[in-house]
Amino acid sequence: MKILLIDSEAEEIRKLKNQIDWESYGIESAATAYSEKTAKETAKNQQPELVFCSTQIAEDGGFSLLAKIKSLVPGVGIVLMGRGFSEEIFRRLLYLEAVDYLKKPVSEEEFSQAVERFKKRRLKQQEEREEKRYGRYWKNNQRMIQEMFWKKLCLNRIPGGPEEIEAAAEEVDANLDKDCRYRMVLITFANEDEMRSAWGEDLCQAAVQNLARAFVKKKGDSSKVIVIYTRVVILLDEEEFDTAQERCRILADRCRSEFKAELLCYLSEPVFCEQIADTYSCLLTYSKDDVLQQNRIICVGKQSGGEKREIVLPETWGELLYTKEPQRLVREVEKFLVPLARQGHLSEQNFRIFQQDMLQLFFTYMEKKEMRAHELYDNHEIYRLYKIAILSIDGMCRWVSKCTEYITGQNRPREAAQGAEVVRKVKEYIRSNLKNDITMEQIAGVTHLNPDYTTRIFRSKTGMTVRGYLIKKRMERAKTLLQTTGLSVSEIAMESGYDNFSYFIRVFRQYFGVTPRQFRKGAEQRITETEKDNSEK
Repeated sequence: MKILLIDSEAEEIRKLKNQIDWESYGIESAATAYSEKTAKETAKNQQPELVFCSTQIAEDGGFSLLAKIKSLVPGVGIVLMGRGFSEEIFRRLLYLEAVDYLKKPVSEEEFSQAVERFKKRRLKQQEEREEKRYGRYWKNNQRMIQEMFWKKLCLNRIPGGPEEIEAAAEEVDANLDKDCRYRMVLITFANEDEMRSAWGEDLCQAAVQNLARAFVKKKGDSSKVIVIYTRVVILLDEEEFDTAQERCRILADRCRSEFKAELLCYLSEPVFCEQIADTYSCLLTYSKDDVLQQNRIICVGKQSGGEKREIVLPETWGELLYTKEPQRLVREVEKFLVPLARQGHLSEQNFRIFQQDMLQLFFTYMEKKEMRAHELYDNHEIYRLYKIAILSIDGMCRWVSKCTEYITGQNRPREAAQGAEVVRKVKEYIRSNLKNDITMEQIAGVTHLNPDYTTRIFRSKTGMTVRGYLIKKRMERAKTLLQTTGLSVSEIAMESGYDNFSYFIRVFRQYFGVTPRQFRKGAEQRITETEKDNSEK
């Protein structure tokens, strides 16, 4: 803390300054001023937190000086010192909001007491400001703070038993009774991918959260409707148990009619507050394992779900891809998975493993057909379905159907119509950019297909690769320029798209069997012989 001592009687100030151990009072500097001018300059430069000013500093008792200092140092504390207390001094104390008055001469004890009183007063003012500020924050964000408490409780981030949880609830004024039971509702989307594309993830969750407050927690605590990652969670009080399923049904119907969302609601058994985290984990696992998604409102008990087991793909499935009706595979997949789901044998984990086994089946087929495995991922629609396939059996079947259609060529009639257009675009791009550097990525950008797929279509239609066609057109151009112009071989190389002269000569020799100079010389000889024959005739 910094202080400023102001008095026209220099001896008294020097004596006070020398007899006090400033550090023991937490004072880092004690400046002095013996005139109004010096006091103003020092206050401006030092920015003291507390000023001790003698009423003898000026004819008006230092009133105008201290008023000026308060304008220079906002919030500064003022302690007046004088020979006696009068009505005038009392008025100044009130007007200047001075914190204290000391009668001169001032002893060290009186000084120290004044400093301590100022510190306590300043601390109390700070606490009052913080309380006022945080009071506004609490008023504006009360529900958000309470929602955060319930979210932490679900995620097991509030340690301890019922008493500790209740104490944590009291800190944020959350309505929790450690001796009451609660039921949890976990809400997910059956058509999650469709909703994300149409509305966006955050908007969907916010809409469901608001509708849940209106139709499930009508008169209850709205802070008990929260969003955890991609799911909406509702905590029901005991008086809401009986109507829970009916309210969830109303919510699902409203969401379907409002924005075409198909909700899945998973209801827990009644639990106490210390069991909420385990309950959330149980519902979350059950929702991920519920790949059948037949029921919109599901009551989940402690023993829900059957024994999870390893899924082994039937050996005959791979053979179906070689038949005239490969889409039979999709029907077989559905017939295989649905009974397992109904018996509770499917889980998120073994469903993921099933998908990887299906990928292996597809890759084996593609290898025999000389297709590259990454083509499945390069296809945007297949990749989109791949990411959501594990959410439901319907999603898995759509992905299997799309993969089967792609790799077995059932979309070839459509590709046949597109093939001629792809070839035309490739040839046109090469003709227009023959002298420039051309990459497969640039050509693929024109056809809007991946490079490997573009090459495959071009080869199937023309019998040659894109690179082979490019070399052919460049050699034809080089041949024409050698026969019809006087350009140097290096200039012809550049005009034909080769900035490496040696490489151009090597390619030309491989293509025509002679170097460019030999070709030009032979062409000149043939022209001379032709002219000679014409003249003889």
